[in-house]
Amino acid sequence: MTATYNFERISLLIADPSRYMRSLFLGLARSYGFRSILEAADGAVALDRLREHHVDIVLVDGSMTPMDGFEFTKTVRTSPEIPNPFVPVIMVSAHTELGQVRRARDSGVTEFLAKPISAKTLLVRLCSVIDNQRAFVRAAKFIGPDRRRHTDQAFQGQERRGVPRPAKPVVAEVPPHPEGLPSGGALDRKDIKALLEDDDGKNAV
Repeated sequence: MTATYNFERISLLIADPSRYMRSLFLGLARSYGFRSILEAADGAVALDRLREHHVDIVLVDGSMTPMDGFEFTKTVRTSPEIPNPFVPVIMVSAHTELGQVRRARDSGVTEFLAKPISAKTLLVRLCSVIDNQRAFVRAAKFIGPDRRRHTDQAFQGQERRGVPRPAKPVVAEVPPHPEGLPSGGALDRKDIKALLEDDDGKNAV
């Protein structure tokens, strides 16, 4: 991390069915400097929070009922009722099978973290969605952050890997930089090191 952050001006939504996990994430977020934090126990309530409040980052569990994190994310990306379809969504899940990770990606999540997470890993990923906002893609079967981490500038063909172009062209947009996501402020690298000095930061995904 090369930037410093003042998380006091950033609003965070924590959506997790476990009261214990919400409490854990809440404590971590406050230790990073977040002051505006909302909670939800399922996807439907989380959507209500997004409709009613300005939210800069969402931390969502994959396994919620009746609306899980996957359906929640799809709704965020596609529903005209959600004021900010570009909001970064970080999915946190204990289910890390390849199929689940792909499902999360295809739902439009920005990042995926495996439970159990460390304080350092969560902090790095939060900083990452601020610093590295990916282009937002609207295609026939996908709406969300560009799933490609890298692009091949040398490729000039009409098809990629033998797959015809979709009937509707892919439209890539640059997400607007939310007003609540300024860099520069109260938390610098020395502060982070002191906060996380006993944390190995390991994560399975």
